Parts: sequence; C-alpha cells; structure tokens
Amino acid sequence: SGAINSIGVRQDLEAVPTLAKLLANPDTSAAAALSLGKIGTKKAAAALQQHLEKASPEQLPAICKALVRAADALAAEGMTHDSINVYTKVFGFSKVPPPARTAAWIGIVRIAPARQRGMITRAFRTDGDAQFTSAVQLAMELDDPDLAAHLASILDDLPEHRRILVIQALAERMDPIVAPALMKQLNTGATPVRIAAARALTRLGHAPAVPILSTLVQRSDPALMAVARECLAGFPDDSADTAITKWFLSDDPEVRRAGTKLIGSRHTDLAVPVLLKIAAKDEEASVRVAALTSVRDLAGIKDLPPLLEILLQTRSEAVTQCASHAIVALCARQTTDANTPPPACVDPLVAALENSSGPSKAALVRILQRLGGPKATEAVRRATVKGCL
Repeated sequence: SGAINSIGVRQDLEAVPTLAKLLANPDTSAAAALSLGKIGTKKAAAALQQHLEKASPEQLPAICKALVRAADALAAEGMTHDSINVYTKVFGFSKVPPPARTAAWIGIVRIAPARQRGMITRAFRTDGDAQFTSAVQLAMELDDPDLAAHLASILDDLPEHRRILVIQALAERMDPIVAPALMKQLNTGATPVRIAAARALTRLGHAPAVPILSTLVQRSDPALMAVARECLAGFPDDSADTAITKWFLSDDPEVRRAGTKLIGSRHTDLAVPVLLKIAAKDEEASVRVAALTSVRDLAGIKDLPPLLEILLQTRSEAVTQCASHAIVALCARQTTDANTPPPACVDPLVAALENSSGPSKAALVRILQRLGGPKATEAVRRATVKGCL
C-alpha cells in the first residue's frame, strides 16, 4: 500500500487506470481509493463513482471519503458543476456512511449559492444532528446577505434545543436585521430560549432590548435574572446606564442596592458620578454602603473631594467605614513613588483632619495611618498629641 499511496502523493495522472483496477482488490482497495481522491481529477472521480455501487461494506468508507476529497479538488480548480455532481452522488447514495454524507452535504452548500438557503433550512428542520451542527456552523460563515433574515423567520418552527443554537449563530453574523425576531424570542420563549436571545441581542447592541433586560433583572426566574444582569453589565452602549439609573427612583431599597452593583460593574464614565450621588443622598444607609462598595475600585483622584464630604457628613458607622475603604483604595492607586502617597491625596486628608471632630476625625486618622509617608505620619502625630484619638 505504500507504493500505491505514493502515487497519490505524486498525483500521477497516468496512474488513474491502474488505480481504478486496484479498487476491485480488497487488499488494495482502500489505498487505491485514497490515491484517486488525492489525484482529484474528473477521471479519478469517475473511477471511484464506477466502483461505488459494487463496493463491499468494508470498502465503502474509503471510497466515499475519496470521492468527497476528489470533489473538493475539483471545486478548488473551479470545476463547480463537476464537483457538485460528485458531492450529489455521494450524498444521495443510500449506503453512504454518515460522515461522508455530511461532508458531501457541506461541499454542496459551500459551492452552490442557489441551494444554500434551502439546504440549511431543511437541515435545521428535519435532518439529523450531524447535518444540523454543520448547518449551524455554515450559517455563521456564509456570505449570503439574506440568509440571516431568512433564518430568523423560521425560529418559531424549530424545537427549543435547535432554536437556541440557531439564535447563537445569528448573533455571530452581527446582522441587525434579525433583532425583531430575537426580541420576540426574548419576550415569549421558554427560559433557555430567552437566555439565548438576551445574549444575542446584547452582542448586537440592540438598545430596545435594554428595558426588557432591566425588567428581567428585577422580576424573573433566577437563571434569567442572572443572565439579564450579565447582559446589562456588558451592554455595549450607554442605553444600559440610562436604564439602570432609573432604578434609583424606586421605593424599594433592594432595587436601588442592585442598581449600585450593576452600574458599578459596567465601568463606564457615568458610573462613579452616579454612585457618589447615591452614596451621599440615598435615605437608606445600606444603599449608600452598596454605592461606596461599588465605587471603591473605580474612583480616581478627582473623586476624592466628594468621598471626603461623604465621610465628614455621615452619621452611619457603616458608611464611614466604606467611605474610608474607598479613600484608601483610591490613594493606593495613585501611589507609585517608594510607597509614599502623592500630595494630591494626602493634603486634602490632612486639611480635613484639622477641621473635623468625633468619628470622622478618628476615621481620617486611621486612613492617614494606612497611607503612611512623612506628611501623613506627622498629621497623625499632631492629632495624637492633641488627644483626639
């Protein structure tokens, strides 16, 4: 078989008749078929086709695999009509092994644009799992500009497990034309379908989905709530920020607390100003704590004054503690030189310490102790001497 294989490697066109004769011999059939497939000419494909009907069950897999390979070679040479004929012969043969049948189906779909939509639709609706899986992959890859809209139109016809995979494929195409169909699935589908639709609409950045996602975060089953929260956190434009800020108008502290976590997770320019406003003004201490917890890893040096103001004004021990943590984290991010915090951090804290009293003064001393550096240490020393601790 080594000598026979080498003929295919060399693509010896003159050897086709000899290889065709070797197909009849069970001992050489597989090697001969492999070489004919590698040669991949019309004559090589014809020789394989002539043997297809009379091949034994043992020979058939190699013959079918070689025919698909020959059809691939013909397609690569631009011989589309001949290639389709070979693929079709394999696909339509009643005894063809499933892998070869699927490979032939893929070959036809790839090179026959006029048949793509119909074949993919049939695979989605009726064919076996192997062809369905291949159809999903092709649905993501093919260039047909009308394919996405067509596939979106048949979503309701598909069983749930297939509908989910097709929704995921449509998201990969990034074609906004499918958004209305996905919105329908988000509103009316079973939970797994709604989850797939939510993620697809987020990937598309379809802003009309945001109010629905916002509602689902607050009122739906746990799995859907978690995915809606994930989608809002990662939504690619500021429509999500706008929707989340409306949560802070709610009378329910739990809704407002959830809003602080969610807007903080988006890491947008709007997040810190909104969180600082909630931390300063919300009537519920637990909401202010949640806002400060979210702002801790986001605040920059420009946010130190409002954080200091919150620290100085609050009467809540929990808020004082969270504001302190946020200030320490902020200043730590500014510290680059020998672990000494910059004046932009230390100076406002020292000034605030000199004009404060009670719990806020104690908190400022603890912050300065955490930060360290000559100026902070001196301010703590003076406060200690004055008996303010």
